[in-house]
Amino acid sequence: MKTDEPLAELRRLDTSGLLALFTTLGAPAIGEMDGEYAAALLAQPNLFAAVTGQVAVANPLAP
Repeated sequence: MKTDEPLAELRRLDTSGLLALFTTLGAPAIGEMDGEYAAALLAQPNLFAAVTGQVAVANPLAP
């Protein structure tokens, strides 16, 4: 499925690669951010960030 290709590319990047990419992107308009979105945890710089990020993204206790 073609929509999975960009996510696969992002998952291949390390933290510095992700930061380099995301610093080139503009912020979306408020109107574009309406609704809910699926989240995917990308590369994290350390274990603490990976654990807390996973809790934030996949928290079964969140509403």
